[in-house]
Amino acid sequence: MKKKIRALFIFATVVILAYFILKFQFNAPKIGVITYGRIEEHFYVDAHVFYDQEIINAPIGGRLIKYGRDGERVSKGSVVARIDDSEAHIYREKIKDIDKQIDQMKNMDKGVFTADIAKINNMIDENLNRLQDAIKKGDTKSIEKYKQDIQELNDKKSRITKVSGVDVDQVIQLLRQKDEIMSVLDKKSVELMATKPGLLHYISNRQDVSAGQPVVGLIDNYKWYISIDTNRNVFKPGDSVSVEFSDYGVPVKFYVSSVKREKSTYHVVLYTTYYVKDFYKKSTERVKIILNDAEGLKIPESALTEKEGKIGVYVLREKPVFCPVKVIASYGGYAIIENQEGNNALKAYDKVIIYRRGENSEHKR
Repeated sequence: MKKKIRALFIFATVVILAYFILKFQFNAPKIGVITYGRIEEHFYVDAHVFYDQEIINAPIGGRLIKYGRDGERVSKGSVVARIDDSEAHIYREKIKDIDKQIDQMKNMDKGVFTADIAKINNMIDENLNRLQDAIKKGDTKSIEKYKQDIQELNDKKSRITKVSGVDVDQVIQLLRQKDEIMSVLDKKSVELMATKPGLLHYISNRQDVSAGQPVVGLIDNYKWYISIDTNRNVFKPGDSVSVEFSDYGVPVKFYVSSVKREKSTYHVVLYTTYYVKDFYKKSTERVKIILNDAEGLKIPESALTEKEGKIGVYVLREKPVFCPVKVIASYGGYAIIENQEGNNALKAYDKVIIYRRGENSEHKR
Protein backbone atom coordinates (compact mmCIF):
# COMPACT_ATOMS: atom_id res chain seq x y z
CA MET A 1 0.00 0.00 0.00
CA LYS A 2 2.75 2.41 0.98
CA LYS A 3 4.57 1.56 -2.22
CA LYS A 4 1.49 2.46 -4.30
CA ILE A 5 1.07 5.77 -2.48
CA ARG A 6 4.74 6.53 -2.98
CA ALA A 7 4.49 5.69 -6.70
CA LEU A 8 1.44 7.91 -7.10
CA PHE A 9 3.23 10.73 -5.29
CA ILE A 10 6.26 10.46 -7.57
CA PHE A 11 4.02 10.34 -10.68
CA ALA A 12 2.07 13.42 -9.55
CA THR A 13 5.30 15.28 -8.83
CA VAL A 14 6.62 14.47 -12.29
CA VAL A 15 3.37 15.59 -13.97
CA ILE A 16 3.28 18.88 -12.04
CA LEU A 17 6.96 19.53 -12.77
CA ALA A 18 6.47 18.78 -16.46
CA TYR A 19 3.47 21.10 -16.52
CA PHE A 20 5.44 24.02 -15.11
CA ILE A 21 8.41 23.34 -17.39
CA LEU A 22 6.17 23.29 -20.47
CA LYS A 23 4.29 26.35 -19.26
CA PHE A 24 7.55 28.26 -18.81
CA GLN A 25 8.84 27.25 -22.22
CA PHE A 26 5.52 28.14 -23.85
CA ASN A 27 5.38 31.56 -22.22
CA ALA A 28 9.08 32.35 -22.49
CA PRO A 29 9.71 35.28 -24.84
CA LYS A 30 11.13 34.55 -28.28
CA ILE A 31 14.21 36.53 -29.23
CA GLY A 32 14.96 38.13 -32.60
CA VAL A 33 18.11 39.90 -33.83
CA ILE A 34 18.21 43.27 -35.55
CA THR A 35 20.12 43.16 -38.82
CA TYR A 36 20.91 45.69 -41.52
CA GLY A 37 18.99 44.64 -44.57
CA ARG A 38 16.59 45.43 -47.35
CA ILE A 39 12.91 44.84 -48.03
CA GLU A 40 11.57 44.84 -51.58
CA GLU A 41 7.85 44.50 -52.18
CA HIS A 42 7.37 43.42 -55.76
CA PHE A 43 5.42 41.25 -58.17
CA TYR A 44 5.83 40.05 -61.76
CA VAL A 45 3.37 40.83 -64.53
CA ASP A 46 3.12 40.97 -68.34
CA ALA A 47 3.46 44.55 -69.58
CA HIS A 48 2.51 45.97 -72.97
CA VAL A 49 4.96 48.62 -74.23
CA PHE A 50 3.70 51.49 -76.37
CA TYR A 51 4.79 54.99 -77.37
CA ASP A 52 3.90 58.00 -79.50
CA GLN A 53 5.21 57.68 -83.03
CA GLU A 54 4.92 59.79 -86.16
CA ILE A 55 4.95 57.78 -89.39
CA ILE A 56 6.49 58.96 -92.66
CA ASN A 57 5.05 57.25 -95.74
CA ALA A 58 6.86 56.82 -99.03
CA PRO A 59 5.71 59.63 -101.39
CA ILE A 60 6.85 57.59 -104.41
CA GLY A 61 7.72 53.98 -105.09
CA GLY A 62 11.34 53.01 -105.57
CA ARG A 63 14.56 52.13 -103.77
CA LEU A 64 14.90 53.15 -100.11
CA ILE A 65 18.27 54.58 -99.08
CA LYS A 66 18.67 54.96 -95.31
CA TYR A 67 20.69 57.89 -93.99
CA GLY A 68 20.81 56.92 -90.31
CA ARG A 69 20.81 54.03 -87.84
CA ASP A 70 17.80 52.46 -86.17
CA GLY A 71 17.44 53.99 -82.69
CA GLU A 72 19.52 57.08 -83.56
CA ARG A 73 18.32 60.42 -82.16
CA VAL A 74 17.62 62.93 -84.92
CA SER A 75 16.67 66.58 -84.86
CA LYS A 76 13.80 68.25 -86.71
CA GLY A 77 14.68 68.83 -90.37
CA SER A 78 17.30 66.05 -90.54
CA VAL A 79 17.29 64.05 -93.77
CA VAL A 80 16.64 60.46 -92.64
CA ALA A 81 16.15 58.65 -95.95
CA ARG A 82 15.83 58.99 -99.70
CA ILE A 83 13.70 57.16 -102.24
CA ASP A 84 14.89 56.84 -105.85
CA ASP A 85 12.69 55.60 -108.63
CA SER A 86 14.05 53.28 -111.33
CA GLU A 87 15.43 56.16 -113.47
CA ALA A 88 16.91 58.38 -110.75
CA HIS A 89 20.41 56.92 -111.09
CA ILE A 90 20.51 57.92 -114.78
CA TYR A 91 19.94 61.58 -113.95
CA ARG A 92 22.43 61.46 -111.09
CA GLU A 93 25.09 60.23 -113.50
CA LYS A 94 24.27 63.11 -115.87
CA ILE A 95 24.71 65.62 -113.01
CA LYS A 96 28.05 64.01 -112.06
CA ASP A 97 29.21 64.32 -115.68
CA ILE A 98 28.31 68.05 -115.78
CA ASP A 99 30.08 68.69 -112.46
CA LYS A 100 33.13 66.88 -113.82
CA GLN A 101 33.21 69.08 -116.94
CA ILE A 102 32.98 72.25 -114.86
CA ASP A 103 35.75 71.03 -112.54
CA GLN A 104 37.98 70.31 -115.50
CA MET A 105 37.53 73.86 -116.77
CA LYS A 106 38.20 75.27 -113.31
CA ASN A 107 41.39 73.17 -112.96
CA MET A 108 43.03 74.14 -116.23
CA ASP A 109 45.57 76.08 -114.17
CA LYS A 110 46.52 73.03 -112.12
CA GLY A 111 50.14 73.21 -111.08
CA VAL A 112 50.12 76.96 -110.38
CA PHE A 113 49.96 77.28 -106.59
CA THR A 114 49.96 80.87 -105.45
CA ALA A 115 47.91 82.62 -102.81
CA ASP A 116 46.43 84.93 -105.46
CA ILE A 117 45.26 82.01 -107.65
CA ALA A 118 43.73 80.23 -104.66
CA LYS A 119 41.85 83.38 -103.70
CA ILE A 120 40.58 83.89 -107.25
CA ASN A 121 39.48 80.24 -107.47
CA ASN A 122 37.47 80.59 -104.26
CA MET A 123 35.80 83.73 -105.60
CA ILE A 124 34.97 81.99 -108.88
CA ASP A 125 33.46 79.06 -106.95
CA GLU A 126 31.29 81.44 -104.91
CA ASN A 127 30.07 83.20 -108.03
CA LEU A 128 29.40 79.88 -109.78
CA ASN A 129 27.17 78.85 -106.87
CA ARG A 130 25.35 82.18 -107.05
CA LEU A 131 25.06 81.81 -110.80
CA GLN A 132 23.50 78.37 -110.41
CA ASP A 133 20.94 79.74 -107.93
CA ALA A 134 20.11 82.60 -110.31
CA ILE A 135 19.63 80.16 -113.19
CA LYS A 136 17.35 78.06 -111.02
CA LYS A 137 15.26 81.12 -110.15
CA GLY A 138 15.29 82.44 -113.73
CA ASP A 139 16.80 85.75 -112.54
CA THR A 140 18.19 87.14 -115.84
CA LYS A 141 19.65 90.28 -114.26
CA SER A 142 21.62 88.33 -111.65
CA ILE A 143 22.76 85.83 -114.29
CA GLU A 144 24.36 88.62 -116.31
CA LYS A 145 25.95 90.14 -113.19
CA TYR A 146 27.54 86.89 -112.00
CA LYS A 147 28.58 86.08 -115.56
CA GLN A 148 30.43 89.40 -115.75
CA ASP A 149 31.99 88.90 -112.28
CA ILE A 150 33.25 85.44 -113.23
CA GLN A 151 34.63 86.73 -116.53
CA GLU A 152 36.55 89.49 -114.75
CA LEU A 153 38.00 87.02 -112.26
CA ASN A 154 38.79 84.65 -115.12
CA ASP A 155 40.65 87.39 -117.04
CA LYS A 156 42.63 88.29 -113.92
CA LYS A 157 43.52 84.67 -113.40
CA SER A 158 44.55 84.28 -117.07
CA ARG A 159 46.97 87.18 -116.79
CA ILE A 160 48.70 85.42 -113.88
CA THR A 161 48.67 81.83 -115.18
CA LYS A 162 48.84 82.50 -118.93
CA VAL A 163 45.96 80.01 -119.26
CA SER A 164 42.65 80.93 -120.89
CA GLY A 165 40.62 79.81 -117.81
CA VAL A 166 36.89 79.19 -117.54
CA ASP A 167 34.63 79.58 -120.58
CA VAL A 168 31.80 81.39 -118.79
CA ASP A 169 29.26 80.91 -121.59
CA GLN A 170 29.95 77.19 -121.64
CA VAL A 171 29.65 77.04 -117.83
CA ILE A 172 26.29 78.81 -117.98
CA GLN A 173 25.10 76.34 -120.61
CA LEU A 174 26.21 73.40 -118.43
CA LEU A 175 24.56 74.90 -115.34
CA ARG A 176 21.30 75.36 -117.25
CA GLN A 177 21.45 71.70 -118.27
CA LYS A 178 22.16 70.72 -114.67
CA ASP A 179 19.20 72.75 -113.43
CA GLU A 180 16.86 71.08 -115.92
CA ILE A 181 18.10 67.63 -114.96
CA MET A 182 17.72 68.42 -111.24
CA SER A 183 14.13 69.55 -111.83
CA VAL A 184 13.38 66.13 -113.30
CA LEU A 185 15.38 64.37 -110.57
CA ASP A 186 13.34 66.12 -107.85
CA LYS A 187 10.35 64.07 -109.03
CA LYS A 188 12.31 60.85 -109.32
CA SER A 189 14.27 61.12 -106.07
CA VAL A 190 12.69 62.36 -102.83
CA GLU A 191 14.44 63.03 -99.53
CA LEU A 192 12.50 62.26 -96.35
CA MET A 193 13.03 64.73 -93.51
CA ALA A 194 12.25 64.44 -89.80
CA THR A 195 9.23 66.59 -88.98
CA LYS A 196 10.11 66.57 -85.27
CA PRO A 197 12.97 65.40 -83.03
CA GLY A 198 12.88 61.78 -81.91
CA LEU A 199 14.29 58.29 -82.25
CA LEU A 200 14.71 57.04 -85.79
CA HIS A 201 12.98 53.74 -86.53
CA TYR A 202 13.00 52.23 -90.01
CA ILE A 203 9.68 50.39 -90.31
CA SER A 204 10.51 48.79 -93.65
CA ASN A 205 13.55 46.50 -93.90
CA ARG A 206 13.12 46.10 -97.65
CA GLN A 207 15.03 48.16 -100.20
CA ASP A 208 12.09 48.35 -102.60
CA VAL A 209 9.07 50.25 -101.28
CA SER A 210 5.71 51.26 -102.73
CA ALA A 211 4.12 54.70 -102.79
CA GLY A 212 2.14 55.28 -99.58
CA GLN A 213 3.96 52.54 -97.67
CA PRO A 214 5.08 53.41 -94.08
CA VAL A 215 8.88 53.48 -94.16
CA VAL A 216 10.16 55.64 -91.28
CA GLY A 217 8.93 56.21 -87.74
CA LEU A 218 9.89 59.10 -85.47
CA ILE A 219 9.42 57.91 -81.90
CA ASP A 220 8.91 60.31 -79.02
CA ASN A 221 12.04 59.59 -76.99
CA TYR A 222 10.93 61.79 -74.09
CA LYS A 223 7.91 59.84 -72.83
CA TRP A 224 6.82 56.23 -73.36
CA TYR A 225 4.37 53.90 -71.65
CA ILE A 226 3.58 50.42 -70.37
CA SER A 227 0.19 49.00 -69.42
CA ILE A 228 -0.51 46.15 -67.02
CA ASP A 229 -3.53 44.26 -65.69
CA THR A 230 -3.46 43.30 -62.01
CA ASN A 231 -5.78 42.44 -59.15
CA ARG A 232 -3.75 44.60 -56.75
CA ASN A 233 -5.50 47.79 -55.71
CA VAL A 234 -2.27 49.63 -54.88
CA PHE A 235 -1.91 52.15 -57.71
CA LYS A 236 -2.97 55.79 -57.69
CA PRO A 237 -2.39 58.37 -60.47
CA GLY A 238 0.80 60.30 -59.79
CA ASP A 239 2.40 57.55 -57.66
CA SER A 240 5.84 56.31 -58.69
CA VAL A 241 7.04 52.71 -58.92
CA SER A 242 10.18 51.04 -60.24
CA VAL A 243 10.02 48.67 -63.19
CA GLU A 244 12.74 46.17 -64.00
CA PHE A 245 13.15 44.76 -67.51
CA SER A 246 14.86 41.41 -68.03
CA ASP A 247 17.48 42.82 -70.43
CA TYR A 248 18.10 46.08 -68.54
CA GLY A 249 19.82 45.67 -65.18
CA VAL A 250 18.77 48.97 -63.63
CA PRO A 251 15.18 49.52 -62.39
CA VAL A 252 13.43 52.33 -64.28
CA LYS A 253 11.25 54.87 -62.50
CA PHE A 254 7.68 54.99 -63.84
CA TYR A 255 4.71 57.14 -62.86
CA VAL A 256 1.08 56.01 -62.74
CA SER A 257 -0.81 57.76 -65.53
CA SER A 258 -4.25 56.19 -65.09
CA VAL A 259 -6.05 53.38 -63.28
CA LYS A 260 -9.25 51.82 -64.62
CA ARG A 261 -11.16 49.12 -62.76
CA GLU A 262 -12.87 46.35 -64.69
CA LYS A 263 -14.61 44.01 -62.25
CA SER A 264 -11.80 42.59 -60.07
CA THR A 265 -9.01 43.67 -62.42
CA TYR A 266 -7.22 47.01 -62.50
CA HIS A 267 -5.91 48.25 -65.85
CA VAL A 268 -2.93 50.47 -65.03
CA VAL A 269 -1.05 52.72 -67.47
CA LEU A 270 2.40 53.93 -66.40
CA TYR A 271 4.81 56.30 -68.15
CA THR A 272 8.46 57.21 -67.88
CA THR A 273 10.84 59.80 -69.29
CA TYR A 274 13.89 57.59 -68.80
CA TYR A 275 15.57 56.03 -71.81
CA VAL A 276 15.90 52.26 -72.02
CA LYS A 277 17.92 50.87 -74.92
CA ASP A 278 15.71 49.46 -77.70
CA PHE A 279 12.49 50.05 -75.75
CA TYR A 280 10.71 50.71 -79.06
CA LYS A 281 11.47 47.13 -80.14
CA LYS A 282 9.53 45.71 -77.20
CA SER A 283 5.83 44.79 -77.39
CA THR A 284 4.91 42.46 -74.51
CA GLU A 285 7.41 41.64 -71.81
CA ARG A 286 7.47 40.07 -68.37
CA VAL A 287 8.51 42.82 -65.96
CA LYS A 288 9.12 43.17 -62.24
CA ILE A 289 7.04 45.89 -60.58
CA ILE A 290 8.74 47.16 -57.41
CA LEU A 291 6.16 48.82 -55.16
CA ASN A 292 8.43 49.49 -52.23
CA ASP A 293 12.16 49.23 -51.73
CA ALA A 294 13.68 50.18 -48.37
CA GLU A 295 17.03 49.59 -46.70
CA GLY A 296 18.02 49.97 -43.06
CA LEU A 297 17.56 48.26 -39.69
CA LYS A 298 15.55 45.10 -40.33
CA ILE A 299 13.51 43.26 -37.69
CA PRO A 300 10.86 40.53 -37.60
CA GLU A 301 7.55 42.33 -38.01
CA SER A 302 6.15 40.42 -35.01
CA ALA A 303 8.62 42.26 -32.73
CA LEU A 304 6.64 45.47 -33.19
CA THR A 305 4.26 46.35 -30.39
CA GLU A 306 2.52 49.40 -28.97
CA LYS A 307 3.00 51.19 -25.67
CA GLU A 308 1.27 54.40 -24.64
CA GLY A 309 0.25 55.10 -28.24
CA LYS A 310 3.75 54.63 -29.64
CA ILE A 311 4.96 51.91 -31.98
CA GLY A 312 8.20 50.28 -30.86
CA VAL A 313 10.11 47.18 -29.82
CA TYR A 314 11.44 45.76 -26.58
CA VAL A 315 15.20 45.49 -26.79
CA LEU A 316 17.21 43.41 -24.35
CA ARG A 317 19.54 45.50 -22.22
CA GLU A 318 20.09 44.69 -18.52
CA LYS A 319 16.33 44.36 -18.64
CA PRO A 320 13.87 44.70 -21.53
CA VAL A 321 13.60 48.36 -22.62
CA PHE A 322 10.87 49.75 -24.87
CA CYS A 323 12.27 51.75 -27.81
CA PRO A 324 9.91 53.76 -30.06
CA VAL A 325 10.56 53.31 -33.79
CA LYS A 326 9.27 54.52 -37.12
CA VAL A 327 8.25 51.80 -39.57
CA ILE A 328 9.62 52.66 -43.03
CA ALA A 329 8.37 49.55 -44.81
CA SER A 330 7.04 46.10 -44.01
CA TYR A 331 6.68 43.08 -46.26
CA GLY A 332 7.02 39.32 -46.03
CA GLY A 333 7.08 39.21 -42.22
CA TYR A 334 9.84 41.79 -41.82
CA ALA A 335 10.00 45.54 -41.29
CA ILE A 336 12.56 48.28 -41.93
CA ILE A 337 12.65 50.73 -39.01
CA GLU A 338 14.22 54.01 -37.91
CA ASN A 339 15.04 55.08 -34.35
CA GLN A 340 12.68 57.66 -32.89
CA GLU A 341 14.56 58.44 -29.66
CA GLY A 342 18.31 58.72 -29.34
CA ASN A 343 18.64 57.63 -25.69
CA ASN A 344 17.96 53.98 -26.43
CA ALA A 345 19.01 53.96 -30.07
CA LEU A 346 18.79 50.58 -31.74
CA LYS A 347 21.64 49.16 -33.74
CA ALA A 348 22.43 46.07 -35.75
CA TYR A 349 22.74 42.85 -33.75
CA ASP A 350 20.65 44.14 -30.85
CA LYS A 351 18.26 41.49 -29.57
CA VAL A 352 14.55 42.24 -29.48
CA ILE A 353 11.63 40.42 -27.95
CA ILE A 354 9.32 38.94 -30.51
CA TYR A 355 6.69 37.81 -28.02
CA ARG A 356 6.30 39.38 -24.56
CA ARG A 357 3.69 38.03 -22.18
CA GLY A 358 1.27 40.64 -20.91
CA GLU A 359 2.12 43.25 -23.57
CA ASN A 360 -0.27 44.32 -26.28
CA SER A 361 0.90 42.74 -29.54
CA GLU A 362 -1.36 44.91 -31.65
CA HIS A 363 0.55 47.55 -33.60
CA LYS A 364 -0.24 50.19 -36.11
CA ARG A 365 0.98 50.67 -39.66
